[in-house]
Amino acid sequence: MRRTLASRMLASDVSIDTIKEVLGHSSPDSTKPYISVELSGLKECPLTLESIPLGREELR
Repeated sequence: MRRTLASRMLASDVSIDTIKEVLGHSSPDSTKPYISVELSGLKECPLTLESIPLGREELR
């Protein structure tokens, strides 16, 4: 139930700090394992790689 609550709160745009408090965690890192993001939500905010500088060593 904790995972469902945390994931639904995140889907409702509740901040990680608020979710952390509701779950009784001392740090956001403790909260991350309880949060999952729906794939459909990720598809709404794609990022391009154009702004990331790549050198030759990154391409290997």
